[in-house]
Amino acid sequence: MSVTPEQPSKRAKMESRNNIASSTLTLHSPKKHAAPPKGAPPAAQEEDDWKKNIRKILENTELLVERADNADIRIQALEEENGTLKAQLRTANDRIMQLEEKANLNYLIVSGMPEEERETETTLAKKVNLMISEHMKLPFLCQYARRLGVFNKGKSTRPRPVRIYFVSVEDRHRVYRNKFSTPKNIFLNRDLPMEQRKIRKILRDGVKQAKTENKTAEISRNSYEAKIDGKNYHWSELLPPDDSIMEEESA
Repeated sequence: MSVTPEQPSKRAKMESRNNIASSTLTLHSPKKHAAPPKGAPPAAQEEDDWKKNIRKILENTELLVERADNADIRIQALEEENGTLKAQLRTANDRIMQLEEKANLNYLIVSGMPEEERETETTLAKKVNLMISEHMKLPFLCQYARRLGVFNKGKSTRPRPVRIYFVSVEDRHRVYRNKFSTPKNIFLNRDLPMEQRKIRKILRDGVKQAKTENKTAEISRNSYEAKIDGKNYHWSELLPPDDSIMEEESA
């Protein structure tokens, strides 16, 4: 006679299934980095990543600020160096113009002297010496005279200026000291390069404008500055907006 094993009850079967399911969940369910519930703060790792990113941004910002400060310092140094170079260049240019003026010390320019069609350099020099003798009461001191520019018959109503040469600088000074003794509408001026004539006009206009504003003003002795209300201004500081060039220097 065989013995039949005892069948498990229904309740025992249910408990066995629950134990197996519980064991399976324990083995396969993650214990960390579980999805946080809605509205909960970020996980610790995510928070650390954010802090690292913020620190990196701050470091980069500080680096940029430092670079900007260094750039400002370099720009300031370059501006100072540029200002020094400009001053040196201005001094060098003034010195060159002084040398050019010195090279022309034996010459003067006569403006407004009537011009004849068949005029020669010899007859022109004689005409200049007659003017010197009659109006300045000086001996014949002009050794050479020549018109500047090209003669255009019937195209110009103004006579060309005359460049006159003296053997000695002293003779030239004697004539120039009597420049206000010339006949009417004839003017005697220094022989200056075009750039220097332009500078003289800028200085004269600057002094004239200052006087209209009730300021004391005069051209300094070095001929490249004007003194206005006791302060010296280089000619480059008095440049007009149009920066026009003077063709001739009037008396």
